[in-house]
Amino acid sequence: MTYNELIKNIALEMNLPQLEVKGLLKAFTDTVSESLNDGSVMDLPDFGTFSVEKIDEKIDFNPKTGTKTLYPPKLVVKYEVSENLNL
Repeated sequence: MTYNELIKNIALEMNLPQLEVKGLLKAFTDTVSESLNDGSVMDLPDFGTFSVEKIDEKIDFNPKTGTKTLYPPKLVVKYEVSENLNL
């Protein structure tokens, strides 16, 4: 599903204008981003949990060329599905 399809589906389900839904979705994603940037965990009941995980630096070896590459540490978003999410 694309972003625009999501907006259309929510607008139909909630009987709201698409522009209003787009604003609500933007506010939601901004709030999740801010929370994760602050190091908080975002727990959405019946959906899942978003958190930030630090990946340590690593050295990888390419067997074809014999070269080693150093990858610096980075932060990644981790998502765990709720047990109550109906798939």
